Amino acid sequence: MFGVDRRLLIIALILFVNALGSGLILPLLPFFAIAMDASPVAIGLLIATLPLFATLAGPPLGALSDRHGRKPLLLLSLAGTVLGFIILGTAASLPLIFLSRAIDGASAGNTSIARAAIADITSRESRVAGIGVAFAMESLGLIAGPLLGGIFAPYGLTVSAFVAVAIAVLCFVLVLVAFPETRATEHQPSPPLGDMLGAVRSPRTRVLVIVIFAVQLLIMMMWGTLALYANELFQFGGSELGYVSAYAASAGVLSQVGLLRLLTRLIPDKAILVAGLLAMAAGLALIALGKVPPVMLLGVGLMAASFNTAMPTAIGLVSRLASETEQGRVMGTTASAISLASVFGPIVAGALFSVSARGSYAAAAVVALAAAAIAVRGISLRRPADPAGTS
Repeated sequence: MFGVDRRLLIIALILFVNALGSGLILPLLPFFAIAMDASPVAIGLLIATLPLFATLAGPPLGALSDRHGRKPLLLLSLAGTVLGFIILGTAASLPLIFLSRAIDGASAGNTSIARAAIADITSRESRVAGIGVAFAMESLGLIAGPLLGGIFAPYGLTVSAFVAVAIAVLCFVLVLVAFPETRATEHQPSPPLGDMLGAVRSPRTRVLVIVIFAVQLLIMMMWGTLALYANELFQFGGSELGYVSAYAASAGVLSQVGLLRLLTRLIPDKAILVAGLLAMAAGLALIALGKVPPVMLLGVGLMAASFNTAMPTAIGLVSRLASETEQGRVMGTTASAISLASVFGPIVAGALFSVSARGSYAAAAVVALAAAAIAVRGISLRRPADPAGTS
């Protein structure tokens, strides 16, 4: 049973530690830039730098992990994270801060390679539940990271950066010492390295990559303007938004560790995904229509819970439909789709919000309904035929 598999527990711990370091730095990143007299535009570009480079790096890193194994590529990726945090902590100019984020983004295969390792050690039937456990640990790391950042922030940004370095080094050591290689490369031939976007071109997985992009786009559209929306309608300030974020994160973790595991035992994965998209549409509609804070909060909680159900289900499905010999490149491609949506989501939300605050959430609800319709019509659960000798 996957829940007690030692290898899965080790991978989940690695994902938690990795997310802890990222969660520590992300909220402080604008302050690094402000210390260098960066403009608001420069700060926006800085935040977008990592996901942009991660979009480009995901497929080739995944493809290389299919060919050379998960462990070497995961170590390489973590080494890039360590180097990026060191440069950030010692940066004396804005270009060096940009360089630190570019290096971290270009080596950002930590999560996608770890998910590919989960695909290696789980059966197709239990894959969604296994990836759900990984998502829950990442979420916990992203919750604990900012809390840790708040503890060290009074000691200065450099101290915070080097705490992140220490966390990344700990993650590197965990991989080096405890991570079991899950990809038997000598027995499992990989597709050519040139076919790094096979998940997009393959009719089996193309629709799911589009749906994964849509799911991430929707959550980023919500968070991209929620602070402005809550302030404009209900006069929420920073403290209130902090509580909202903690509430949403809690709803997300509970849905991953409780609801998702229950649903995978009761109904098909495709039905879970479609239901999650419909619930996201309902959550966005509640935010758009709510005239009092409790209705908006109900919408935010529903969005958080349904996102954290829909996303691991979609990633688990794309893994199930892909050949066992191409799990790394498939996870790399889905990571790129997520990164790209993370760039465009806030931009689209901001543009719509400037026209109509409530209308921006109503438009996002329509996108969620369209994604659900695409999932219903476009996802076929036919299994691929793996090459001889693979599992």
